Amino acid sequence: MLRPLQHKRRRGWTLIELLSVAAILGLLVSLTMPAVQSARESARRTQCRSQLRQIGLGLAQYETAHGMFPPGGTVGGPLYGPLVAILPHVGLDPLARHAQAPIDPALPPINEIVVGLYQCPSDPFMPQRGATNYGFNGGTWKLLEPGNGLFQHWRRNGNGPVGPIRAAEVRDGLSHTAAASEVLPWRAHTDLHRLRGVWETPDGYQPNESQAFLTVCRSLPEYPMQVGWKASAGRGENWTHGEFGHGLYNHALTPNLPSCLNQTGVQTGIYTAASMHPGGVHVLFADGRVTFASDKIDLRVWRALGSIAGLEPVGQSF
Repeated sequence: MLRPLQHKRRRGWTLIELLSVAAILGLLVSLTMPAVQSARESARRTQCRSQLRQIGLGLAQYETAHGMFPPGGTVGGPLYGPLVAILPHVGLDPLARHAQAPIDPALPPINEIVVGLYQCPSDPFMPQRGATNYGFNGGTWKLLEPGNGLFQHWRRNGNGPVGPIRAAEVRDGLSHTAAASEVLPWRAHTDLHRLRGVWETPDGYQPNESQAFLTVCRSLPEYPMQVGWKASAGRGENWTHGEFGHGLYNHALTPNLPSCLNQTGVQTGIYTAASMHPGGVHVLFADGRVTFASDKIDLRVWRALGSIAGLEPVGQSF
């Protein structure tokens, strides 16, 4: 008598097997994600560096055309900074015409236009308006050494360079003088990180109190608003704007430390280079070279890079 065919029963996965597979997959993801994130940041960092180099080419072409570097800000009219001045030299002629034309209500204000070249892709927290991640070297620190940076206001006098600066006035050499670096723009947020705002110190400081000022600013908590500190808006928020607190930075403190107003004093404030890159910031030099400066760079070297004519010794590694 023929026996009916018997189908083999297919055994399913047990709970233990499923948990084991999930654990293995989780382990693989945890092992590969840092490498993926590192590769992505490397690509973003390369693009950011390339953009800064393109800005350097724009500065060089401006200097060739005008016999001087752009002013850090203009006196009278819009406070346009170097990023506006170099527009024709970085292939952005329509924006250059927009900046010089009378206000057209049919067009957005120029400071609200997002310019991709002026934003570093490593920063995921950019404001919606036309912000920038690049600031220009306004000098070592006006509290101690006024007017020694590459970018000054549009005015000159008979007592030496005030602004704009000619290449011949950069006595330290173009290869040893910073032109621009990175900044983290202001964001209107109740939990503002200490590297995004410019923080008002409770007290004002004189030149002989500079060390106390630096100590107070350097020691800010990670989120100063949580303990009552007040931040000044504007830093990097408007890519067209020159002036300290907006488009200029200085070399008072080494990279990725806070920025502080001298109580409410703008000109003697601390405006520090900062980025989202781990370990430092990109620096564009006046000769067009771009390098990466470590957070741990010696303060004396960093300040030497901020001056145009201090004749300080500068090493080759940062």
